[in-house]
Amino acid sequence: MSFRLRNQLTDEELHTILGAGQGQRNALLPAKASRQVIAETLAALANADGGVVVLGVNGRGQPQSGGEPQVLRDAVIDAGLAAEPPLILPSPQVVIVDGSTIVVVQVPAGLPHVYSLKGVYWTRTGAKNRPLTTAELRRLLVDRSESGFEGQPPPGAVLTDLEQARIARYLDQIGFPPDDDALEALVSRGCVTRLAVDGLPADEPAPTIAGVLLFGRDPQRFVRSAEIICVRYAGVVMGDEFVRQDLGGPLADQIKAG
Repeated sequence: MSFRLRNQLTDEELHTILGAGQGQRNALLPAKASRQVIAETLAALANADGGVVVLGVNGRGQPQSGGEPQVLRDAVIDAGLAAEPPLILPSPQVVIVDGSTIVVVQVPAGLPHVYSLKGVYWTRTGAKNRPLTTAELRRLLVDRSESGFEGQPPPGAVLTDLEQARIARYLDQIGFPPDDDALEALVSRGCVTRLAVDGLPADEPAPTIAGVLLFGRDPQRFVRSAEIICVRYAGVVMGDEFVRQDLGGPLADQIKAG
């Protein structure tokens, strides 16, 4: 059962969801569900096909009495923010069904990230949440462009391989607030990753290939082909007489030298 996600579900759509019960894109949770369970469910749907979470009902879709609208809304919002990266979803919809309050939150399909909770990446199969396998996680990272070539960590690279002065100049040029977390800025721009080469969470953040090429002390140590070879011939056609210059270092320096 699937519906086109929008700001508000109609009464007919909501009753259909409640009647259908738990499923691949429908999750029914009690009003007292823990933030952990709600967050797992939101992350699982976000990493799968999207769907709808209804909070304040039993497993058969029957509304429970005593639900407080603001408490239920806050529980859903807090659960979404507990994911990594935070799940920013459409505003939860408060609905009165048979005199009881329930909250509905829609999770769009095809979100741009892969979401985890305390280091575990969830997905949904049928009516159950489960951790992604290593192969599934790797495929999803590739599908969502989070593990493209430039976003992968070069083997052996650590944060100290980046030149801090160069990073500071870049952040200053883009007007990054000096009191904010510079590491988070690099992560958000794809220059640092918290994932290992195999796509699983790493023990420590590490530079990506993009980060090494832009800010590395010695980029060619990790990407040997990342250089520009300039050749100047004596005439208008190629010949045996020429001057060659190999340009290395970070990309900005190569561009300036060229």
